[in-house]
Amino acid sequence: MNREWEDSDDLELWIAEFIERRELDEKLTPEAFVEDHPDGGDRLLSALRQLDSVEQMFMPSPGALPAKIGPYRVLGEVGRGGMGQVLRVEHEKRPGTSLALKVLHPFAQGNPRSFERFEREGEALARLRHPGLVRVLRTGVVDHTPFIAMDLVDGTNLAEVISSARERARQLPERPRFPADLLELPGHGDGNERAARVVARIARAVAAAHREGVLHRDLKPRNVMLRADGQPVLIDFGLGRMEGTPTLTGSGDMIGTPHYMAPEQARGERMDQRADVFGLGVVLYELLTLTLPRQEEEPLAALNRARSEPLFSPRRIVPALPRALTTIVCRATTHVRKWRFANAEVFAADLEAYLEGASLMARGPGPREHLTNFWLRHRWSSTIGSLLLVMAVIVTFLALREDEDAAQRRFWEARHKAVSMWFSGDNAAAHAATQRLLAERPNDPNSRFLLALLEDRIPVPTDEPIVQVWVKAETDRRAGRYAEAMQGFHVAMNIHHSPLPLLMMGKAAMDGDNPERAEWAYSRATGYLMKTARLHQTLGVVYRRLEQPLDSAVALKTACELEPDNPDNWLLRYEAEYLSGARDSGKRCVERLLQLTQRQHVDAIAEFAKQRAAAGHVAEAEELLQVIHSEQGTP
Repeated sequence: MNREWEDSDDLELWIAEFIERRELDEKLTPEAFVEDHPDGGDRLLSALRQLDSVEQMFMPSPGALPAKIGPYRVLGEVGRGGMGQVLRVEHEKRPGTSLALKVLHPFAQGNPRSFERFEREGEALARLRHPGLVRVLRTGVVDHTPFIAMDLVDGTNLAEVISSARERARQLPERPRFPADLLELPGHGDGNERAARVVARIARAVAAAHREGVLHRDLKPRNVMLRADGQPVLIDFGLGRMEGTPTLTGSGDMIGTPHYMAPEQARGERMDQRADVFGLGVVLYELLTLTLPRQEEEPLAALNRARSEPLFSPRRIVPALPRALTTIVCRATTHVRKWRFANAEVFAADLEAYLEGASLMARGPGPREHLTNFWLRHRWSSTIGSLLLVMAVIVTFLALREDEDAAQRRFWEARHKAVSMWFSGDNAAAHAATQRLLAERPNDPNSRFLLALLEDRIPVPTDEPIVQVWVKAETDRRAGRYAEAMQGFHVAMNIHHSPLPLLMMGKAAMDGDNPERAEWAYSRATGYLMKTARLHQTLGVVYRRLEQPLDSAVALKTACELEPDNPDNWLLRYEAEYLSGARDSGKRCVERLLQLTQRQHVDAIAEFAKQRAAAGHVAEAEELLQVIHSEQGTP
């Protein structure tokens, strides 16, 4: 007979672990769980059997759904998991508009951790605003049932797209050269390009979540919906958590899906944005190969491999895969965290560069990385011990090459920083930084061109193709030939690894009244200069020109976070917030602006209020005027 617990908290923790694993679609029975936890004994088995019975009771067939939940009329079921259901509903005050209502199963409501995770998902989603993230409309409890009301995302999830492609592959006499061609994905180009484009868009959405400090932690194809217009939408932040928190639950159980899990997540270590980058990389890997890099059906086996074994290159499965795309996948999914893309923005920027035929920021695995992966895969094999010893000697020499690569990266980072200073208007600091760069590398064309911009002159022509392209593009820009200038800077971007030609392309596009092209250039530049507030402010202005107030508000929110004391950011942001329908956020921005500027912008806010009133938004106008009077201390 197994011993019974003396502490009832242990029972609660293991029940929570059972629920979480069931939520992740692990085919787990009470009996199998107790075999893995023999200390639980009969008490644990009895509790899990009762839980199983209650779950079946509260998971009726689609035809037996409740007619109504609070003010929401139930139209049908969208899907279900181990913890909750997603229902298609409509609000009684807005008939004809379908919404998605996610509700927590009654059997899970009694578990504090389940309730906490459900609330955490609602709170996380409510803060996120991006076209690639499902929009939360309301969260709360109605009829004793916790719920999250969201926009209904009609479409197909990415897992179904992959499953259909695998079925088509099985019917072919031989494996296609590019398995991704079998995917029914939107857009132009071959299958590899369409897959890269979808993942780049997902990565941009993930980056928006990261800017709010939220990690998804369960990135996988099933959590990506494809709308009818081809826009991927990331759903299910049930495992979302603030950056830097541990991945272990109180019971020591890992949460996430082992097949897509980063090594540090599988080991229960603290995570940062690079864990989600790893998940994005595995999704891309699966799209390009139609194969999971960890193919074990059992989650435990996949989890053990995730902890310790690096992934093999996707070229092992698809030998003809383009080298640039292979480099991106390998850089996103490398086992050692510090060698991965720093964040989802940079990952997206490199995918977009691949699609444009431009140079990548990522580089293929170096000698040290190859040897590290080799050692991790074979370190328990005694037959190769002597070989590893010899290799360790070789590493000493190969490390010199890696040191050169590190020096190159440091130079690039210093160059990017100088460009950021120039774009932010700190010309004195940018000039000094550029002089230091030229002292180190006198022939660096990027630094020479930046110095010419800082000194308001055309660069001195040379025989170098990149300099010739830059000189012509800048000459065209100054002469008002903006289309030619944009084309020239685009060529320069493809030749040279730098954000500078992107910023110049954006400037030429704005001067030439082409905000679409400006958005293209500036959004890609954020992959290099993510921490540059002026760049996000400029993007906010561009999105305003494009009449995309939601995107404008998101960009300006980042600018405000990077420069919280800059009134120009708040001045632009409050209008974008109101125009996108976020009145509460807009009101807070006005209050912050008036605090910073000591009412210098009162007239501008009053004028905007008049515009909103003229457009029929009288309540908003009155609210704005009330804020002004409140800050001025007048009635």
